[in-house]
Amino acid sequence: MRQLEQHILQLMSHAQHAVNRIGAHKTPTGVRIGLTSLQIAVLAVVFRQENPTMSEVAADQYVHRPAATRLVSELVTRKLIARVPDPVDRRVVRLHLTPKGRTAVDRIHAELGETFARVLQHMTDAERQGLLLGLTGFIRAVTAIEAEGES
Repeated sequence: MRQLEQHILQLMSHAQHAVNRIGAHKTPTGVRIGLTSLQIAVLAVVFRQENPTMSEVAADQYVHRPAATRLVSELVTRKLIARVPDPVDRRVVRLHLTPKGRTAVDRIHAELGETFARVLQHMTDAERQGLLLGLTGFIRAVTAIEAEGES
């Protein structure tokens, strides 16, 4: 592997570690509710995809369906997510955020925004612009590869 690719891989590993250190599960709301990072990720999927199925949640999180079912069941028990029959196909169950779940997602999102704002304050304007440009390009490239079926 060329030196540039190796350096980028190392930086990606460090970036993932840094993001995990300030992740959603460490926000005041995440800690208060006692959510894991994966449970918060599932809440985010339900918020982002608006009423996904269990299979869609599993695919989005790269977990097997039984693991997604366990995660969702815990969130249902905590009254953060509700299972609702699909109005078109009664065999399909859709997932909805409850009002309590929506409040939790909104608070966690706001708290993460504050944390990231503090992080960005420690960067120069050029570093912030470079991060934006680099991440945008990286996401575009990954999306293109997925669309080509090469992932």
